[in-house]
Amino acid sequence: MNFIAKALRENIDLVETVFSPLLTKIDLGRYAIPTQNQARFIRYCESCARLGYHSYLHELYWLAKCPFHLCELKTKPIGLGSSIFMSSLDTLQSLMCEFCSSWPYKSNEEFSPYNNNNLAVLEKWMLSVSKAALEISNGEIWSSDSGENSMMSIYQVFSQLRTLENIPKEIESIFTNAGEKWVIKKRIFPNAVKKELHRVSKYSSFGEIFFLYKKFQPLSPKMSKYVLHLKKAQEIIENKHGVCQCSWILIKAGWSYRWIEISPGDRPYYSLFCPYEKIINDLELDWGRYDVALSRQRAFNLECYLHSSAAIIKDAELFNKVSTTFYMWNEESVLTELFNVMAGCEIDEYFRNSKAWLTLIDDGKLTARTEDHIHCVRLLESEDGLVLIYWNSG
Repeated sequence: MNFIAKALRENIDLVETVFSPLLTKIDLGRYAIPTQNQARFIRYCESCARLGYHSYLHELYWLAKCPFHLCELKTKPIGLGSSIFMSSLDTLQSLMCEFCSSWPYKSNEEFSPYNNNNLAVLEKWMLSVSKAALEISNGEIWSSDSGENSMMSIYQVFSQLRTLENIPKEIESIFTNAGEKWVIKKRIFPNAVKKELHRVSKYSSFGEIFFLYKKFQPLSPKMSKYVLHLKKAQEIIENKHGVCQCSWILIKAGWSYRWIEISPGDRPYYSLFCPYEKIINDLELDWGRYDVALSRQRAFNLECYLHSSAAIIKDAELFNKVSTTFYMWNEESVLTELFNVMAGCEIDEYFRNSKAWLTLIDDGKLTARTEDHIHCVRLLESEDGLVLIYWNSG
């Protein structure tokens, strides 16, 4: 950094605000802000550009305003070049020439971003919330929807972060989406559950065992609390739906699906899902009877996988063998109550998220669905047992 400062003939403190990404190095652990691919545009502040100044802060997609001037950041597409980096430099130079009359020399106007109060407040908040995030995620062993492609939205990330540590009023407006306060609920499970979890982990991963529980339990003669919760959620959506007069249906488009608009009067001629039917079916598929939610062939394929998986880990004593190839969940397992509570929390948050999306559709606003229910249920190990954390957006 000293070399760059000497080469540019600038003060080291100023250069650090341009090149040293302090905020991006702050460790938020399991509550980290999602990264984005390098954009094909430059984000800049006109007021900073007039002074011949640009900062890495302007490039953080989760900031909507310049922390130095509190004005909206603007964008300019980068041109074509040998690389995105070189094209970005050319575009940035073009911006400086456009706004700063003294470029490439610094403006005569006094400007000290390093001593800016907003930046100091932002850094202090990020450091404080980092400490809180690392503390609450200490010992975390699992979170809901923790697959490779699951990524929290900016709204969800900042809702959880601001719940852990209040966002100071003076910087709240600079974020792209500052979220809103959520509620943290905790449930403690004794050491006996923790020991059982360690025992069965020799046979399969925790996530896989929980997945098998959610597929086998609804088939059991003894209906669990979470399945009753599922039926109640589906009933509420069905009553809200009534006689289908939806103008959107889901069609297969290549390898994916998309929504198309139809005349409500034509709805009886389509057997495809409307938004309400899609939510009800997704609830059934993830937490109810897969044989009801899937086609006959797909249900058969899943059934073969489930029972073969149960056979592989039969020594874990989590499943009762009903016949040569058929298994059922062992309701006497110490993990049953833990899984029941976890599934209930997942349903609760998915249901709340789905209702908000359906309300937007009823208001004529079909939008891409925000998956704000993911990572809302988390499991941690502690000295006394297990801690289940449920982030409630309601």
